[in-house]
Amino acid sequence: PFYEITGACAGVLYKNAQWGWRRNYNNAWNRLTYKIQPFDVQPETIGVLIRSDALGGEQITGRVQPLEEYAAAIEKLMTHRTSIFVVSSDEESLQWMAKRFGPIGYSQGLKRTDRRSDPEQHVTVPQTAEDAIQVVREVLTLARCTYLAHPVSNMSTAALYINPSLKSIYLP
Repeated sequence: PFYEITGACAGVLYKNAQWGWRRNYNNAWNRLTYKIQPFDVQPETIGVLIRSDALGGEQITGRVQPLEEYAAAIEKLMTHRTSIFVVSSDEESLQWMAKRFGPIGYSQGLKRTDRRSDPEQHVTVPQTAEDAIQVVREVLTLARCTYLAHPVSNMSTAALYINPSLKSIYLP
């Protein structure tokens, strides 16, 4: 019911942190209880959320962000102590990031499509309660990172209000 924080509207929010939207939604989030634990991440972790090619229409720019744009954003933040945690619905993007940056963290054992250009799996394969738990677990993990490189995404939006101190690296 909260369309003002989804789709392209979220892109406007990402550019206007001064509106206090992250703190307001964080207050609402904190009233919820949950038992899902995030994955462990190291200090100085860059969280990365990569969207499927099919979702370019949800972006303010009307296009999906090329992996090279993610890489450029990550390289600006990298130090010898930085680790990377990637959330992606496809194997191709994970492999690309691992080839570019070496070992990366990601949720293992999840259902993923082979390629970024494939239709999103949750549209073509019935999902289970366990699938939903894993998505929340990934969001909670992104919220524990130091930085989040992301396009418009409900998962990004949630991570940003779960942790209002998370540094947003918005890729329009």
